[in-house]
Amino acid sequence: MVDISTMTCASWRSGDVTDIDHLISADDAAKMWGITPQHVRRLCESGDVRAKKVGKTWVIDKRQENPTTYKKGRFSEIISDRFED
Repeated sequence: MVDISTMTCASWRSGDVTDIDHLISADDAAKMWGITPQHVRRLCESGDVRAKKVGKTWVIDKRQENPTTYKKGRFSEIISDRFED
C-alpha cells in the first residue's frame, strides 16, 4: 500500500507509485462524501483527511471514512455524555 502522506511529486512522476487505484481527486471525494469540493480542499489543508497535494491538485485516499460523518458522530457522543447525568 502506498502512504500518500510521504509520497513526493518526483515519485508520482517517475512511476514509482503502482497502487494508485484508491486515489481520487477533491471533486470525486466531494461527490462521494456529499460535500462541496471547496470543503474537501479545506479538509485536506487542515490535515483532517489523508491527502497529498500534487501540483495544484489534492490526491485523496478514497478508502477513508467521510470526515464530516465522523465529526458529527463524535459531537453527538460528547453531547449525550454531558446530558446523561
